[in-house]
Amino acid sequence: MNSVIILVFLQGILVSDVLLMRTRTWLMSGNTNFNNSLNWDLGRVPCSQDNVIFPRRMSFVVRLPEGETILRQLVLPPDGELLLPFNGKLLMSNLNDNSDECHGKDTIVFTKWNIPSWMDPKSWSGNNPATPDFEAIPCQTDSVVFPKESSFSVVMPDTPVVVAALSIDGKQIENRGWSELMSTEEGQMQFFTKSGKPPEIIITSKPCTDVTGCICNPFLPSTVCKDLAPHCKVPPCLDPVSPIGYCCPICGAYLIFGYTNKFSILKFNKYVEEKLSYVKDKVDFHISKFHVVQVVLIEKGDYEERIQSIAEQLQEDIRRGDLGLKSVTLFEAGTLVSPPSLSRQAFLFFSFMIIAICMTALLFYIYTDACNVNQVEGFVVFENLSEEVELRRPKKATQTSNTSQRQAFDNPMYGSTAEVDLVDQEATEEYPIYSVLEDIKHDKDDFEDQLLSEEVSAESDN
Repeated sequence: MNSVIILVFLQGILVSDVLLMRTRTWLMSGNTNFNNSLNWDLGRVPCSQDNVIFPRRMSFVVRLPEGETILRQLVLPPDGELLLPFNGKLLMSNLNDNSDECHGKDTIVFTKWNIPSWMDPKSWSGNNPATPDFEAIPCQTDSVVFPKESSFSVVMPDTPVVVAALSIDGKQIENRGWSELMSTEEGQMQFFTKSGKPPEIIITSKPCTDVTGCICNPFLPSTVCKDLAPHCKVPPCLDPVSPIGYCCPICGAYLIFGYTNKFSILKFNKYVEEKLSYVKDKVDFHISKFHVVQVVLIEKGDYEERIQSIAEQLQEDIRRGDLGLKSVTLFEAGTLVSPPSLSRQAFLFFSFMIIAICMTALLFYIYTDACNVNQVEGFVVFENLSEEVELRRPKKATQTSNTSQRQAFDNPMYGSTAEVDLVDQEATEEYPIYSVLEDIKHDKDDFEDQLLSEEVSAESDN
């Protein structure tokens, strides 16, 4: 009886281990296969009537398909590698092919320039829009598969990558096998780093055995978001949320839970899936374990503010369930912000232009008006004449003058004599210094008259 119990217990662990090891497959969009239409500028695979050109600089491997590959002409790069399978043939032919698949003589160019990164979530299968960026790439408890009969090039991070299992072209790779692969030219073309440092993958053969779940990539957050964060799009909602593990804010909702030892991530995943079965065609969800348990909810398609009521209902369902969870907290995005229509954008543009023109005209008017102000009013002008220095102030034009002309000062260098009164009455009243000078002049005239009269009297006496 004891042996039977032990057998069932071990079998339970094995089943749990298998369920907690995800398989992440390198997607076709990331491979460099010859028969991948995404790799060619015409959006199709070359046929027998085409002239095929590979780029001059091609630091990766291109795998040819099995069977015959017939081309009219092939231009190879000085560097790079074409991988021909054991049962494959590469033929050149000038014969005309009148089949529907190849009806023209085109020049088709291999345009796989951007090599995808290991850290790019779009390079891997097994994700949905609700999957956090940290978990959208292989975790340390995942099995990684590069498909059979496929060539690829991968930009690896400078830091070591840890996975539970690795399969390349149908072969299971261990740590020793990885080192041997990196010593070959083919392996160095398939896996490389931007810095030139040899890439490193550590294969542990250990899936997640924690029933509460395992934290994915706990040491790679900054590396994951380094390339993703600069390309974040503006979410079409007010107050977007930022769940744990996301590099960009989203329009959705997420719930955070504390957990106890009774919590099972497998049971919880099944429970949430059942509760959301009524909206399975409208909502994507993902459950993660960090220092807390997190459930992310995102609407399929466009954001229509339906996720709030769904998340609130799920929150109530989880509170009523005996799941080993505690302290539930809900975070929701805000109101939908509709993108402005073309007519509205045109209206805003022309409104801005009109306002800018009006402001420019107003500033020009103010500047011109300020320049027209009489800057010399009240300015004291000194005229250096040959016999005396005359202090005067320019006279103002009166309203009674019908023949008002623009006045100019006399230039004593040309011998002209100023015949202008010293000051006028208005200047005397406005500037006190003129009164003092006028008194001095009068005293001087009186003194000269007195001396003249005394001289006349003296001559009369003689």
